[in-house]
Amino acid sequence: MATASPSKLKPKKVLTIQSKEDFDKIIAEAGNKHVLVEFFATWCGPCALIGPRLEEFAHEYEDCLVIVKVDVDDNEELAEEYDINSMPSFLIIKNKVKLEQFAGGNGDKVQSTLQKFCASAARAAGSSALDDG
Repeated sequence: MATASPSKLKPKKVLTIQSKEDFDKIIAEAGNKHVLVEFFATWCGPCALIGPRLEEFAHEYEDCLVIVKVDVDDNEELAEEYDINSMPSFLIIKNKVKLEQFAGGNGDKVQSTLQKFCASAARAAGSSALDDG
């Protein structure tokens, strides 16, 4: 049986939400970082396909972003709160405020959305650093 070399193994960064309390805690602890929330179902084919891309994004954007997954079958209350009707559905949340919501398993759309929000976060951080100098 082949195993991946230790240098290629990365710890999982995408967090799976277990409860509404868990979700609220992670959103609160994210502080000034954006939170990408994926609402998924275990039986959803497109959700399974985008999972590995989300892990890549979690490593690529770790300085400005936290990624969490919410199983709609285990967390119906959250799915209803955010009016989730199709999977996968994504939210971008920052400072407990929903900034964007979209549906579909298009990894390129997810990435362009992350780039948009993370680039604006980087610009804001850069301008505040300039203000301090």
